[in-house]
Amino acid sequence: MTAHLPRGSAVWEYYGGQRAITAETESLWLVEHATIAVASAKPDRVKPRPYPLGVREQERQQQYTTSQADAWRRKQQARLDAASADG
Repeated sequence: MTAHLPRGSAVWEYYGGQRAITAETESLWLVEHATIAVASAKPDRVKPRPYPLGVREQERQQQYTTSQADAWRRKQQARLDAASADG
């Protein structure tokens, strides 16, 4: 069913990757890369723009970052509580 959806549609944006952008956008990215590579002193180090992450992957990364921040906050609060109990 998804095989007939056009590139850049909301479904492909959800999944990410090459089909998340339109062919026109990809062409512009390739032109941009070629232009920067030609103007660069080290063209072999110029990397093309990566394809966008899907919404699913972005949400997963956000959840991971949030859980890490929460764990750090709990750890810091425990340290502060221990320091105030000692003092």
